[in-house]
Amino acid sequence: KSHKMSTEKIIYLLVTLLFLGTNSQVPTSAPTIRPTIRPTIAPTPTPTTAPTPTPTIAPTPTPTVAPTPTPTIAPTNAPIPQLNCSLAKIEGSIWPPNGRFVSVPITGFPSYVTIQITGIYQTEPTDGKGDRNSCPDAKYIHGIAFVRAERSGSNIFGRIYFIKFNATSPGFQSCSGVVSTCVPHDKGKFFSCVDTNKYYDSTIC
Repeated sequence: KSHKMSTEKIIYLLVTLLFLGTNSQVPTSAPTIRPTIRPTIAPTPTPTTAPTPTPTIAPTPTPTVAPTPTPTIAPTNAPIPQLNCSLAKIEGSIWPPNGRFVSVPITGFPSYVTIQITGIYQTEPTDGKGDRNSCPDAKYIHGIAFVRAERSGSNIFGRIYFIKFNATSPGFQSCSGVVSTCVPHDKGKFFSCVDTNKYYDSTIC
């Protein structure tokens, strides 16, 4: 029987004859060719670079600036209080009755108020019994009244001077009023004055 040789066996025989010569024993079977095992090369690990941490920058605090207080400016055109002539008065009484002129300033108003005297009257005649026979008994200059320190010795009621006036403020407010002062009969029992409801102009004789 004829046998068909495989291509692998033929190549093997030819190679054997070529290198070993004719006297070499020809193997009857083809050797088992083991495949060349290539070493597995482990891949070089790529070094892991730790990320550089980004430094956290603390924000610069904004300084708190205290607000500058706004000064309170008083208005120059502040309203002027309403005048009240009922608050006007003359301090005390007049003593001693020596016949001299004494000033009787009207009080009860702020300093910016202007006083104008409009008349002075009294409860005794200007030249009656028991006085010094001096006349007139009152005058006024620049808003100040002057009255005579005098009363009748025969009249136990004493003498009351009534002073009429006008008061005016810079805001053109005005009011009118009457104040009074007393020249008593004496310093004892009759030290107060009584209004007799009889009035005489003190500036006329």
